[in-house]
Amino acid sequence: MTAPDDIIRPREEIYRARPERPFRALIDSLVEDLQRLVRLEIALFKREMAGAARRLGVGIAAVVIGAIMALTGWLALFAAAIIALAIVWPPWAATLVLGALALVVAGLLLYLGIRQMRVQSLTPQHTLNTLREDGVWIKERIL
Repeated sequence: MTAPDDIIRPREEIYRARPERPFRALIDSLVEDLQRLVRLEIALFKREMAGAARRLGVGIAAVVIGAIMALTGWLALFAAAIIALAIVWPPWAATLVLGALALVVAGLLLYLGIRQMRVQSLTPQHTLNTLREDGVWIKERIL
């Protein structure tokens, strides 16, 4: 994806010396230039976000498909472990033991994951502290 030429290389006639104009004309020109700048920045932002959204969509799809494939492989390995253990124990006992083991591991992982995602751990404490310090610094300089 490439940006339009006027975003990369602004027209040179915009920057050429102009004959002296009245103040009102200068203000009007400034307003027009600012409007154009804002429009160009918005257009560039839209293009960048569209590209990022496409890449994000492809990445999410790949992760979801990979997770499904990993789960499928894990289930196949788990079934193989049950079959192997069923050689020594009755099939119901092998399934019960490995199922219980899987639930214990899953419960432990869920507990640890939920503990890591507590609201307080997601709060950007360093940033908030820095902002508070900046506010104090600004107040000291202004007052």
